[in-house]
Amino acid sequence: MSKDSRNKSIEDWLSRSTSDLKAAKVLYDTKLFDDCVYHLQQSNEKLLKALLLSIRIMTPKQAREDLTVQKMLGFLPKQPRAYGHRTTRFLISDLEQSIPSIDTYLTLIENSSLGPRITDFIESFRASKKGLKKLKKRIFGLIGSTEQLEIEVKAAQSILDNLEQATATAKDKLDKLDLAELRRAATSLARNAGYKVDASESLPSFDEIKVGVLRMLRLVVLAMLTAALGSFIDPLESVTRYPDSPHAPFDENNPYIKNFMGIHDVIACILQKSRALT
Repeated sequence: MSKDSRNKSIEDWLSRSTSDLKAAKVLYDTKLFDDCVYHLQQSNEKLLKALLLSIRIMTPKQAREDLTVQKMLGFLPKQPRAYGHRTTRFLISDLEQSIPSIDTYLTLIENSSLGPRITDFIESFRASKKGLKKLKKRIFGLIGSTEQLEIEVKAAQSILDNLEQATATAKDKLDKLDLAELRRAATSLARNAGYKVDASESLPSFDEIKVGVLRMLRLVVLAMLTAALGSFIDPLESVTRYPDSPHAPFDENNPYIKNFMGIHDVIACILQKSRALT
């Protein structure tokens, strides 16, 4: 698909996510709590779809089929249909192999105690294929404690607060790399292994490469964080969408209502950062 077509699809999902988030806030202010958390969940889900499109994990056609967060990231037994030959796990594995600093990058955004759900996702991403395979087997549901939900929200906000500083630190590390020297070393190793290598090709602009690497790192963290939010926001859809849900109506004492503005602000921040990167 063309770049313009992809960009339009990303913008469409971001716009719908923004609309759902605004609707959630209006409904919260008017104390229509079941409806407000439903639209909160919808905003997060559409945001994740936009991010997955941004890092080329899924196509607009797949997004239109309304795959759940679990299916998109392979948390159900049935594997997600990949964009090209890439799935989330392979993408993260590629990043870990080609950008050794990703583990350091994730460490840079963890300067405070993280919530269990957020920690699960970060550790799974670090472990790549093996970690995500274990994550697929976990069953995620609503968080019943106001305090525990607040911990998760604060953990998400902490990651966002540290993202720009982590990016600056990662940039400093990349600035110290000598692309020409790296290429000479790689060429020598390949030739010693018996491969024919054409070293006459001109090097691409390292500045452009660094911009792309840093953009991808930030997008992956935002996608990971949005998926982590989905682990405790997604169940809201099934308990608020239909009138015969066994779940009691949401009121001001519900943990999600007490933490509504915190979750709302985290999603709004991810939306803002996503727009700046897409």
